[in-house]
Amino acid sequence: MFNQHYYNPGYVGIEQMTRMTLLHRTQWLGYEATISEDREGGAPSQQELSIVHPLKIFKSKVVNSGIGLILNNDVLGPWRRQDVKLDFSYHYKPRFGGILGFGLRAGFQSQKINGGILRPSDEGDYVIERFAIQSKQTKPDIGAGIYYNSTKYYISASMSHIYKSTFDFGATN
Repeated sequence: MFNQHYYNPGYVGIEQMTRMTLLHRTQWLGYEATISEDREGGAPSQQELSIVHPLKIFKSKVVNSGIGLILNNDVLGPWRRQDVKLDFSYHYKPRFGGILGFGLRAGFQSQKINGGILRPSDEGDYVIERFAIQSKQTKPDIGAGIYYNSTKYYISASMSHIYKSTFDFGATN
């Protein structure tokens, strides 16, 4: 909510200033893992670093584009997701005013499951054994967005995960 860049690559550079945002979220603060050896089994948390920088391209005398980077780390018990995304946007000033940004996003999404902290209720649980064997997968991630900004309002539309990545960790056999 506080970082438009995270949701829409068309926003990148539209403010015409460099911006760096660092967010940390911890849910259920103070919640500890049930078993003391399982330090990763506690409260969910997320960290995000976002950097946006305006650019002048195509021999322009004014800022007409932007570039951005997102690094994200999300932890929920044995599951961890990490994202690295690079964004580029081109800005256009329509005759009716405001700024219209068209953005593209490309990057990678990695998911990991630490099967060592899972506790099966039945010995020989097939799914938990599979997570322990093949615990990490990395897939490409692509997105796009359009962002219009005027002095009175903004309109934003974007699509994340255009290339649908499936993380199965080998458990679909």
